[in-house]
Amino acid sequence: MCVVMVCSFAAFANDDNAPNRIANLESSFNAGTATHEEQLELAQLYAGVGRYYEAKKLASRLLVENPNDAAAIDLRDRSTAQLDLIAKQRIDDAQAAAKREGATEADRQELADAYFAAGRYNDALPIYGALSDPSYDVRLRQARALAWSGQHDEAERRYSKLLAEKSTPELELEYGRLLSWMGAERAAVTRLERAHQSANSEETAIALANAQTWSGNRAGAVVVLRDFTNSHPNAYEARAMLRDLEASPLIRIEKLDQQIADDDFNLALRVERARLYYDSGQYSRALKDIAFVRTHANGRDVPDLSDVEKNALAKQKEEIAKLDERRRALYAQGPLQNPLQNPLQNPMTSSSDVGAAALSGTATAEGSGRQMQLLDLAKGYTGLGANRQAAELYADYLTMMPKDTNARLNYARVLSWDRRYDESQKQYQMVLRDLPDRPDLRLEYAQTLEYGEDYIPALHEFNLLTDLSSSPRAELYPDVPARAHFHQGQIYRWYGWRDHAITEQNSALSMDSTFTDAHHELERARFGHPGTQLQARYTMETNSNDFTARLGDLEGEHWLNPRLAVQGAVGRHSFEQGGTSADANVASAGAAYRQTDQLTFRGRVGMTFWDRGLGTRPFLGAGATWLPSIQSRAALDINHYDLIYDVSNLASVVNSPISINDVRGHYDYDSGGFWSLLGDASYGFISDDNRRAAAHGLVAFKVLKKPWVALKADGRWLSYDFRSNRYWSPNDYNSLAGVVQVGQNFNDRVFWSAEFKAGRAWEGDRDSDIRAWGANVTVPVGEAFDVVGSYNYGRSGRFESIVGDPEFTNYWQRTWYVGVRLKRLFASGDRRANDRYYFDNSVLGSDIIPPEVR
Repeated sequence: MCVVMVCSFAAFANDDNAPNRIANLESSFNAGTATHEEQLELAQLYAGVGRYYEAKKLASRLLVENPNDAAAIDLRDRSTAQLDLIAKQRIDDAQAAAKREGATEADRQELADAYFAAGRYNDALPIYGALSDPSYDVRLRQARALAWSGQHDEAERRYSKLLAEKSTPELELEYGRLLSWMGAERAAVTRLERAHQSANSEETAIALANAQTWSGNRAGAVVVLRDFTNSHPNAYEARAMLRDLEASPLIRIEKLDQQIADDDFNLALRVERARLYYDSGQYSRALKDIAFVRTHANGRDVPDLSDVEKNALAKQKEEIAKLDERRRALYAQGPLQNPLQNPLQNPMTSSSDVGAAALSGTATAEGSGRQMQLLDLAKGYTGLGANRQAAELYADYLTMMPKDTNARLNYARVLSWDRRYDESQKQYQMVLRDLPDRPDLRLEYAQTLEYGEDYIPALHEFNLLTDLSSSPRAELYPDVPARAHFHQGQIYRWYGWRDHAITEQNSALSMDSTFTDAHHELERARFGHPGTQLQARYTMETNSNDFTARLGDLEGEHWLNPRLAVQGAVGRHSFEQGGTSADANVASAGAAYRQTDQLTFRGRVGMTFWDRGLGTRPFLGAGATWLPSIQSRAALDINHYDLIYDVSNLASVVNSPISINDVRGHYDYDSGGFWSLLGDASYGFISDDNRRAAAHGLVAFKVLKKPWVALKADGRWLSYDFRSNRYWSPNDYNSLAGVVQVGQNFNDRVFWSAEFKAGRAWEGDRDSDIRAWGANVTVPVGEAFDVVGSYNYGRSGRFESIVGDPEFTNYWQRTWYVGVRLKRLFASGDRRANDRYYFDNSVLGSDIIPPEVR
């Protein structure tokens, strides 16, 4: 076959006039006047004189203009085959020379160059790395091999050093392309704009257009290509790319993206984008926009998207079925290659072993074809929004190729999109161990922490990214600090830290004034405030002393502005014990004033109107809360109220009611990881001249996050100055218990938790078991209200009498409540957001390309 190919080019090689003819045709080609036939002849002449690379490149260029050009296809394929033969022969010769006795470093470099020329970059790299004093050109080939084999970060370091030594337009172009592959779009566009201004070649125009496209600015790419092709009529590749861009629905989608960013309340924009997503085959994104429109339509007259949704679901299912079939066929071929069988892919293989494998020719080039098929399938599932299937394939692939950092990064992203945040975080941590100086990836990791509600570590990561002055890659990712400030501001707003949120969004906007999301967040932080809330609850308590309490309460809170809230409550309370009863109406009013994000003052005053001549009694309280950080809270409260609300004994109300002045301190801390703790302490002055001191401490360790599982240690102490027969008043009561708590959030539809407590209690010289269990549930009904419920039961032993020898009895208490909590009522920020959705398609034009502005 080699003979046939060589002979097929011989006619051109034997033409004595070939060099002159080549020169003339090259002149016509460079001037842009060469016809199709002349270009084809030039490619054939290149092949005839052994210039197969130029022949293949020119034939490929002709195929861009006409993919069905049979002569160009034949010439391209024959040139490719000839290049493969030459490369193979060169590798065979180089391997023989490198393995012979007395082989020199030059022989090994020749083998690396042969591998490089054949596209076997992973084989070339260990040999290049072992050279003692490589020249500039060798180091350039090494950088290219790293880039073209997907090892972008190491390649970037090499290119940076080469550019510091000597900068050329060609090197600037390669470096700019590499940055775009790394995802450093802004830096890539800046670098390639400079390269294009310097070289103004088709190669730089295409590279810049690609970088613009990957950064989401296809309109800018169209401008670049249009300007270049207007002045270069023979720029076939640039013209073909321009045609593809102009015909692509993605350019219209990008325009809609910007319009939605500017006005995300116009549902017509999302309707149009859903249709374009469907036309471009992005079915999962189309379905998300359709779901959004339906959620926020609220009876508005919007177009019927049922057909688009139905077709998108069918197409998505059809495409996934095709991938499923390919997946089954791939796995049916038997076990995939074990990494131990491939020295280059085995993480335990030393560099010297890799070099030896490359010298002997036993190493594989880019991994097995089946492994690449696995990776392609994972990417295909990702594009269809089938994140679960994609994650499974990435996991299988990484079992065989654990050193493929790019695949691991994609795996982390897919897990995050599938809301498997804990697993995603682990993959990001592995990626960051390999690429510690990539602030863009650390930002993605911090976002995953935020999505997984790990707000404390997320804030820590975001804070590290607001200043990249110490990062060697800072100039490549100039948008990261602004985005880090933005996310910090979001978290602060969710915690109610309005001033901090405003500061963070202003910091983001000072770095990037076009940051639309930061503008929106700044508006929310400035003008939004908590909404009016109203809660109705019925509570019932019974205990072994025949005491029963039935409490019906209605409580509300309304924020007049972001700092001041007014509160009110009314209720009907009934108590029974031993055939005696007492009933009361209660009413109170109060206020809360948030002086800063961290300091809030509150106060309340109310009256209890007892029936049957028991009188009218006031209750009141004042307090303050200090938040050292979003992880911790300290509070101090002083309250005056009737003692029956603490002691569950009707004797404290009838026959001269008893009240208490109580001073209470509280502190809690959440580490943001596994540990949290809280402590309470109080001291009360009772109206019968008794005094009460109490303390409570709780330490919790989080075992699992979803479902929530926590282990807790609970300790309590209670002491009165003297014992009273009107209420339980131990001189020295202590308890220590262990608690297991479990809970779960079912897709924001049901929140539940349950706990079991077991321990010991001591009073005097007696002790007893403690057993308690309880559960609570919250069921959100839309965004308007929650249905809440709780049940708790506890049992312990204690002294119940002060007459004679106190009787030590088993005491139990049961409490449950049900209620409705109305939320988000009349919140100014929410009200504006809900009412601002509208449908207006007048902003939708038919132009595919935005008008040029010069």
